[in-house]
Amino acid sequence: MSREKKTSTEAASHSRLHGAGSYRVPWLYDEEAVDVLRFFVRLKCTLMPYLFAAAAEAHTAGVPLMRAMMLEFPADRAVEYLDRQYMLGGSILVAPVFARRGSIVVLGADETLTEYDYTDSMTVHVYEPAVGETIPAAVAPAANDGSEPVGITAEYADGAVTVALSRALPRWTAVVHRAGKTFAVAAGDGATGRTAAKSVRVDVRGE
Repeated sequence: MSREKKTSTEAASHSRLHGAGSYRVPWLYDEEAVDVLRFFVRLKCTLMPYLFAAAAEAHTAGVPLMRAMMLEFPADRAVEYLDRQYMLGGSILVAPVFARRGSIVVLGADETLTEYDYTDSMTVHVYEPAVGETIPAAVAPAANDGSEPVGITAEYADGAVTVALSRALPRWTAVVHRAGKTFAVAAGDGATGRTAAKSVRVDVRGE
């Protein structure tokens, strides 16, 4: 059970441990198998803000979480032959996992739970924004509390990306990935949470 072999299995809408007629769990194999599973369970927990938003889209629009390439890119004839990869939601390509240009992926702060306040200390990742482009996204505060989603936009202009929320939050971080470099800015008062921030400006001209 190598990490490479498990990537596409854990990058899905559902995961479970099971076997056909036998009890198959990683700790019956070796410590490496346990470490691999631990890595991807933590990854999936932090991806819950993104996965839950994609699940809500599936419920309202009927678009599945795991999407064949033809479904996501119907005008591209080349994708008809790409049967060994798929889109997980609208922003993550599993082949193995890549982020779509001009997309936002929100990661949560909890690596142990699937239901928690996704907006608390969340990290908003913006991937390869184009100049003048405004990228929309949304994240639900929690999986089942009925709260209104927090809208997110990222706009690239004048050498900076402005990441804005529909309402201010006390602790969150914006990370911009562009031209092979990563730029991060923390928003709000991460220590006390008393100061909320609605937007941050991430300068992407620095080294």
